[in-house]
Amino acid sequence: MRIFAIIRADGSSFTQTFSSSSPSSSEVQQLNNRLNERNEVIAQKDTEINELHARLIKLSGDSQSSNTELARQLAEMRTECRWAKEGRAAAEQREELAKKEVRALRSIEDGVSCVVRSLPQ
Repeated sequence: MRIFAIIRADGSSFTQTFSSSSPSSSEVQQLNNRLNERNEVIAQKDTEINELHARLIKLSGDSQSSNTELARQLAEMRTECRWAKEGRAAAEQREELAKKEVRALRSIEDGVSCVVRSLPQ
């Protein structure tokens, strides 16, 4: 925005009307000096814009890389969570099966001990 204000202000000096006589060499020199100064300012601003653009492109690439890595980690964590849930379910099923086997063995032992007690001696 500031550059445009400088250009507008400087541009108005170029549209000034001079007398029909040739401008003096000092006036021409002053205008050339102002033009050179403005060109230097514009070149500096252009360089600054290019540097900021390059920085923005780098940050954009870094952000995309970070997003890709985070998406990969999220997928990996979801897989591990699913495996943990499946492992827990399988462990709970094995525990329930073991409890049933213990109950069955105890009922068999109780049945055998009843038979042994009832046998005549």
